[in-house]
Amino acid sequence: MLGPLAFSGYQPLSGFNPQLKPECWLIHYKNDFILPEQHIVWLKKPDFLSVEEAEKALVTGLWQGRPIGILFTEENTQNNKTTTVRNVLINSGTNVFTMISHALEIATSRTAHRFCGRCGGKTLPLIGQWAMHCDICNHSVYPRISPCIIVLVTKNEELLLVKHKRHRFKKFYSLVAGFVEPGETAEEAVHREVMEEVGIQLSSVSYQLSQSWPFPHCLMLGFYAHYARGSIRLDDTELCAGDWFSSLALPELPPKNTISRQLIERYLRQTARSSKSE
Repeated sequence: MLGPLAFSGYQPLSGFNPQLKPECWLIHYKNDFILPEQHIVWLKKPDFLSVEEAEKALVTGLWQGRPIGILFTEENTQNNKTTTVRNVLINSGTNVFTMISHALEIATSRTAHRFCGRCGGKTLPLIGQWAMHCDICNHSVYPRISPCIIVLVTKNEELLLVKHKRHRFKKFYSLVAGFVEPGETAEEAVHREVMEEVGIQLSSVSYQLSQSWPFPHCLMLGFYAHYARGSIRLDDTELCAGDWFSSLALPELPPKNTISRQLIERYLRQTARSSKSE
């Protein structure tokens, strides 16, 4: 975990407030965060930032009642300790997870939409909102959110677990997941992704929970589904392994804070309670 501050509160702002100046900082460096001595949040201005640079940080919320700003930098001149965004997310409490997801997605959107996608004009932030606005053609762009489904498929007492190619050098197995396509419902996306990636059909699909995942702007929608028919046929462009696993003999599972791990553990708790009540 990231220390006692991980359990303190983050209050997200609902829009840009130019009157708020940062009093603590998140320093994003490439795909990492530059760390102070004890926590991810810099509670005082880092020595490697000038006052002018520090004030450019985008304030996205309040941390322990103080405005917190996120700043993207291309340099780590003092070779401070760093950690990946992913490592922070999977090892943090709920408040830090919310703060990182919120701040990163807004800051990423601000960087990606500095110019209007309609006319090419320069955009400016709208006060009280998180949109970037073009005064030339009156076009506004809000932070993008990309819905994705992730699903735990079960067959009797077995769980369908897969290993994605991007994780081929890691030991853990995860769940079938993918983006929702235009015009699809989330439930239709579950059926399609399972058929495309493992070649089986489902009998039922039920929504369970969601999680923001800022890589760079995903909203993960978690489902349970029951197997109907078919044999596993892996899409080898996406997956390198996949099989049915007994709940009593599971492989290494994804990190604790991920929605895939939450879906698996929730299911195991539910089945354990059902077994005790019989």
